[in-house]
Amino acid sequence: MKILTGVALLLLSMTAFAQNPYEINDPAIQKVMEEMQKYEVCMSKIQQSQFIEIQRLQEQFVEEVRPLCASGNRDKAQKRAIKFGKEMSNHPVIVEISKCGKLLTSEFAKEELEDMDFNYETSKIHVCDEV
Repeated sequence: MKILTGVALLLLSMTAFAQNPYEINDPAIQKVMEEMQKYEVCMSKIQQSQFIEIQRLQEQFVEEVRPLCASGNRDKAQKRAIKFGKEMSNHPVIVEISKCGKLLTSEFAKEELEDMDFNYETSKIHVCDEV
């Protein structure tokens, strides 16, 4: 009888889980998910062609800086990187992405955007060590 009761309870718990398997009760996780949804809505307003333009500018920058680094002109490459960083920080698409990023307040969500830093002026990493 104990086995039958145990199996019945197990089956009941499985059906309860099957009704809503993705229910999250942790408020911190719910907050992150809500922030990510708001972020995704914000980012969806930016046209794909604008992302492609940013990617093109980054690739052009790398193609410009890579030969400077290869020829030993590290200072010139770093100065170009600082200029590029300032240009990108003021680019309308990056400004919009930054606004979307401010919707994310949790540490987990913020970590996703760390790769968007173009500030070579204050960075401890030299541009030639990245390209």
